[in-house]
Amino acid sequence: MKNARYGNFKRGAVANPYIPSLCNVGFMGYGEYDSNDMAHNIWRGMIERCYGTNKNRVRDISYSECYVSSDWHNYQNFAKWYKNNYYQIDGEVMMLDKDILTKDNKTYSESSCIIVPNSINMLINGRTRSDGGDSPLGVSYHKKTKKYQASCNKNGKPIYLGIYDTPQEAHTVYKQYKEKLIKDMANTYYNKIPDKLYDALMNYKV
Repeated sequence: MKNARYGNFKRGAVANPYIPSLCNVGFMGYGEYDSNDMAHNIWRGMIERCYGTNKNRVRDISYSECYVSSDWHNYQNFAKWYKNNYYQIDGEVMMLDKDILTKDNKTYSESSCIIVPNSINMLINGRTRSDGGDSPLGVSYHKKTKKYQASCNKNGKPIYLGIYDTPQEAHTVYKQYKEKLIKDMANTYYNKIPDKLYDALMNYKV
């Protein structure tokens, strides 16, 4: 129920906060959080990535199978979770991540999401692939030697990891190097990030 002036009601100026207004999915709900809250842009971006159309933002193909849990369609629920779980690390942009805790997860939800520093997000989600995508992650075909080169991005720069006879050998080297980078990053942020994020990084498998 909502108190309103009859004139506003008559003009149709009394909006129902439970009608989906964002991508025909998300709605503001009724509560203490409004569009000026810091969580709103994060919520909006999440909904648009998963359900966007040409009327707002074209849905990213990499999110074509991703969804938002029904309780997070209501902005009030998401904003409350975001406020309770947000933390800040000096010099870092903080990001919403859905697949560090649960690898290859496709659903944004309270149980699967976590706030992470962008440097960790980029390290986990950064891809090293340079030959059109036919080789495993971190591997490209080396035309001069007719073998396979392994490389991995570190701090935004490619690190050369050697030439190998098979793509499997090169990928194994990449995998070992990348997993060590992730563990080193976890230890760098120890006591600055939530325990469940630290544990997920220490146990992360490429």
